[in-house]
Formats: sequence, structure tokens, C-alpha cells
Amino acid sequence: MFAHYVALKLKYNSAPELSRLLENRIVPLLRERNGFLDEINLISSERLEALVISFWETRESAEAYDRIRYVEFLRALLSVIEGIPKVEIFQVTGMTLNKATAKVA
Repeated sequence: MFAHYVALKLKYNSAPELSRLLENRIVPLLRERNGFLDEINLISSERLEALVISFWETRESAEAYDRIRYVEFLRALLSVIEGIPKVEIFQVTGMTLNKATAKVA
């Protein structure tokens, strides 16, 4: 399994809008891609930072998303981010999160 990691710098007071965009525009894009497994969003409104981490069956699936859909991802988030996001792909070597659900703010 591989993780596609995107670190974002947020505009002031944009965390609620980022959450909405991720749920309504980004997750549907991810679900269309072959090899997509899951996704997690971490947002710190106080620090104006966010991490968007998607999980993929193979490195090729993660890289294909990066080449094909990442531009749409950026366009969707232009109103809430500043600067250029940092993007990396990692191999997942361990995970204890198993079907956990979190209360979304």
C-alpha cells in the first residue's frame, strides 16, 4: 500500500471551506481512480496547515492520480490555499487504524 501525501498552507479562516471541498469535490475524484483505498484529512486551523493523505493499492495508482487528477485537486482548492503544496508518495509499512470512524467537526 502507498500513501499520497499533500501538505497545504491554508488561507486565514479557510478550514471549514477546505473540509467542505474535500468532502464534496476531492473525495469523489479519488473514488473514481483505480487503486484508491481510503483517505484522511488533518487540519490545523490554528496553524493554517492541512495534510491530505490518500491510500493506494500500488505506487503506480498513486503516481497515476498525481499525474492525471492532481491538477483538478489544486484547482478545486485554489480559494483556500496559499503557495504550492508539498507532495510526496510513501510506502505504508505499518498501520493500526482499522475501520475506525471519527466524529467530523
